[in-house]
Amino acid sequence: MHGGKSMHNSFLEKPHQRNEGQDKLLELLKKFDERCEEFNITYYLGGGTALGAIRHKGFLPWDDDVDLYITRREYQKLCSVQKAFFSDDFVLANNENFSRYRNPYARCIDTSSTAVTLTRLADDAPKGQFLELFILDPIPTDAEEKNSWLTLFWIYCELLCLTYRNASEKNGKWIDFDLYDKYLKRCDKIGCEQVLHELEETLFSIEEENAEDYILSWGGEFFIYPIQAFGKPRRVEFEKTLLPVASKAENIFRIAFGDDWAIIPQNENQIQHNVKLDMNHSYLEYMESEDEFENLWPLYPERKRAALAMFYSEMNLVKLSQMRMINSLKHYFESKNAMSELMELEREEKYNEMLEILNPWLDAQFSDLFRRWNRYLDIGDEYLERILCTLLNTGDFKRFSKILDWTKDLKQAESSESSRISEYRAFATAIRNANAYMDVKDFQSAKKELECAVMYRYAVDQECYRLADIRWCVGTYEVQDLNALLQRVINLQDEYPQQSDFLFYRGRVEYLLGDTDSATKHLEEFYKNSRNGMMRLAIREMLEEDGEIA
Repeated sequence: MHGGKSMHNSFLEKPHQRNEGQDKLLELLKKFDERCEEFNITYYLGGGTALGAIRHKGFLPWDDDVDLYITRREYQKLCSVQKAFFSDDFVLANNENFSRYRNPYARCIDTSSTAVTLTRLADDAPKGQFLELFILDPIPTDAEEKNSWLTLFWIYCELLCLTYRNASEKNGKWIDFDLYDKYLKRCDKIGCEQVLHELEETLFSIEEENAEDYILSWGGEFFIYPIQAFGKPRRVEFEKTLLPVASKAENIFRIAFGDDWAIIPQNENQIQHNVKLDMNHSYLEYMESEDEFENLWPLYPERKRAALAMFYSEMNLVKLSQMRMINSLKHYFESKNAMSELMELEREEKYNEMLEILNPWLDAQFSDLFRRWNRYLDIGDEYLERILCTLLNTGDFKRFSKILDWTKDLKQAESSESSRISEYRAFATAIRNANAYMDVKDFQSAKKELECAVMYRYAVDQECYRLADIRWCVGTYEVQDLNALLQRVINLQDEYPQQSDFLFYRGRVEYLLGDTDSATKHLEEFYKNSRNGMMRLAIREMLEEDGEIA
């Protein structure tokens, strides 16, 4: 449909140039992929590596590792052929092959290079550049069984890992220190290896066909993903080669990284690891022997117990501080007669004034005291209703959705959710589902979700709905009146001048109409002012289609 002059590409950032460590990782990744093809083993790019493939068509520019996902079933297949699959210079590190490698995930390690981390200093596995292989385990579907299973899984990971604790604020609801102590005593009685073996037989016997979700353990944090998001891998571009990601990788990103997964983080939030790298020399050249740090190993169990004791104390102190904050805010709002004022302001639709009253609660809820621990600051449903109403009507869908996430398990457990909160939850779910379907180009399912959202009387006036609706229209441009669509986007851009996504959609529609001068102007302005990596990638692909990028 596009015709006329070409757009220019002078505003694009220069493509990322791989560093030496990434070159070695790519070499190992290609080797691993070729051998998986040879032995008919299914795996997926995972974590930041998959995100890089989808959002950057290669490594995240700052990334220094490779994350891979593999199901327990495929991992067992890999282990069964490891003698043919691996070699002296490419080694599988797991708990069976190396007695002091104690992790719930495996690594595929190059022995000719150096990549040393502090957490692996004293283990007996090679310390070259590596691929991390995270194992996906099916979990029970019944809610009660699932919670019991997850507690056992935490205990298993805790007993297995001696160099770091798995207890964290992210998985706090599954932590049971009393049960953990019982397993420690059992370890003292029959040996830790026997206890781990018993736990493995219990935990890893669930068939995928009888489950809905996978779990993986990643540096002390547990991630639960729907099995249906994986399926048959699809091959996508990664550093000018094709590698496999999950069939609905973008839906997995929403769980792992949040609804803002497409946004490129600021420099201070770009995660790197503390790794000593040398791609030209073996790690053995830095060590007198492979067992140089073996004398540290006996210190680890006591160090681990101390770390858990400190976390237990911190967790109890945090609970006490949270209760004090809840009581303080309840008293504060009661003394201000805040509910009466909020109800009056709501009738008058003065949402910004409601926001001023509620800011003390929002500041506390999104502080580390509550946000970091995924804890909801409960001061009653009447306030929750006004908080959600205020955030929705002031365009803060991000915090609106996050609060609904925090309250989900609590309200389901109490079976006491008000109809108004349930309605807000259904609306948020429809908007998020619509965007998740559009992530994977399923516009038919996205339309059904938007139709569910628009059933609520306030939907069409909300920025979040209008953004999703315009995204759907631009995504299905073949059946749209583009001139009418352009006018709609311009009107929305005028109404929401701070929302840069409308600027992208305007440039996209202008490009489709052949108005390349206006398209270039608006897309350049968007590119310079937005960190949405998927939209930036779309602009680059438009220019490639236009012949401006080779």
